[in-house]
Amino acid sequence: MNTIDIYTLCRSGNHAIIFWILENLGGINKKIHNCCYWNDVTKIFFYNNCNHIKYNIVKQYNYLIRSYEDIYNNKTNNNIKVIIIRDFLNLLASRIKKYGVNLGLNSSYIQNYNVLKEMWKNHCKEITTNNKVIGILYNKWLLDKNYRDNISNKLNIVNKYDNTNIVSTIGEGSSFCGINLEKVKEAYLQRYKLVNIPINIINDIKQDNELIQLNLELFDIDINELLNANKCI
Repeated sequence: MNTIDIYTLCRSGNHAIIFWILENLGGINKKIHNCCYWNDVTKIFFYNNCNHIKYNIVKQYNYLIRSYEDIYNNKTNNNIKVIIIRDFLNLLASRIKKYGVNLGLNSSYIQNYNVLKEMWKNHCKEITTNNKVIGILYNKWLLDKNYRDNISNKLNIVNKYDNTNIVSTIGEGSSFCGINLEKVKEAYLQRYKLVNIPINIINDIKQDNELIQLNLELFDIDINELLNANKCI
């Protein structure tokens, strides 16, 4: 039996990645929408938002995937631990577009900018320092097949169905285009151009050297360059 525990922040493109994994494990044929997805034949189970929903988890399975959103856990055990992360500016833009200044669906999610920023940084730092964690960078996963192949190898699965066009209806799909697909994948990496980020948050981002460095290290993104080019100064 294989258990994969996935930690992420809401609006990180995590469901696209999770359903890519599920498809390569044989796909799902039954579901309780937004909650549980499974395949009785292959004994594959996915439980969504485990820190927000109480489940009676199955005991017999080949693969069990559990996702946790807007929570940080720096512990590891015998399960496969995965952290899915998106570059900070596009994560922030997606949450602003979906939830406005609240940044989260309700009080069980992060609704404070500073808490969101620090949890994002903690996830990034764990990816770079903990060799027991499999980090999946949404930006690279979206654009690079070799990267997807490498991730699937780490998960001990074969990237047979290399499909990044799966649109999950969980959370009503994308914050910007719902359950529709963008014509070009690069559009998912330019969400920051489509929202008005509050000036106090822009100023904080530009002054946070650790945040800037982590974006450079993991995503090769210079946040200040993007903000200045988008006239967010």
